[in-house]
Amino acid sequence: MRSSSAPLAPATVQSIERHILASAAVVLLHLVLLAAGGVASAFAAAHRDVNLLPKEPLLVTLVALLLAHSSLASIWWASARLQWHIKTVIAASFCTMLWALLVGMLGTVGHEPIAAACWAACMATQNAVVGLATVALEIATSPRRVAQRPRFSIRYLLVWTTIVAAFLGGGRWLAQRWGWTLGSMLDWQFARQLAFVGLANAILAIGLVMSVRLPHDWRARTSACVLTVWLASICMPLAMRSVFAGAGGPTLAELVWLWGGEGLFLVAALVPLEAVRAADRADRDAHQSSAATSNGSSSAARSARAQSLDSAAC
Repeated sequence: MRSSSAPLAPATVQSIERHILASAAVVLLHLVLLAAGGVASAFAAAHRDVNLLPKEPLLVTLVALLLAHSSLASIWWASARLQWHIKTVIAASFCTMLWALLVGMLGTVGHEPIAAACWAACMATQNAVVGLATVALEIATSPRRVAQRPRFSIRYLLVWTTIVAAFLGGGRWLAQRWGWTLGSMLDWQFARQLAFVGLANAILAIGLVMSVRLPHDWRARTSACVLTVWLASICMPLAMRSVFAGAGGPTLAELVWLWGGEGLFLVAALVPLEAVRAADRADRDAHQSSAATSNGSSSAARSARAQSLDSAAC
């Protein structure tokens, strides 16, 4: 018996292969960066007198990984071709998982539970800024995609009301369980530093998204990504240390390692995926162009056939 399923088109097969290769490249680059963090951690443990490295480079690398993927979740939320309420639930659930992993790794949260609330506010600020900025970039670069908005309906309103109520109820439950209040968050000594970190993370992610998507060739994109990561890993730590001088907190080496590692994790994910996205867009444009050409040719053939029949009739 013959199979009833139609074979995949060559362009579809190539797109699937590209996505698999891009995902493998992202995983491989992440493993390389984590291995570098492990090597640096072993070196720092063996040479305690070296001040150019953080005390725990692997821990800082893992924090950078989680914060980078929090920004990637917001970028995916703004770019994915799904209904808004579906991808909002997915992105928010993923970011909640990242936050839980982050507060579970950090020892500060163990003896100061309010730190978990401040980290949640930091990541929420980061996600909101990155998501809205990426939506604005999508509108500026791909207005046709954004023009396809869902129609307003009672069902649409009920879905969003349920989603908002669920997240607000979960946040209220956590706040009551751990004794979080707005006043205690603002009184924590590192609350303003975490707010600065959230905004700096958002600026870094937005800069890298623009570096990857706006230039027209990969040489310019690579130069823009390198410059963005270099500036972020130098300027942001200096700015934070100057703003919060004498307030304690992480060392300059830890901040450089954090934002440098976060930028590298973002580049390791954005560059392969953007290459696949550009290739898929080129295939789609070529297919639309060939379809328009074939439609024009068939219309011209029909017109010529009609004229020949009219001439024969005369």
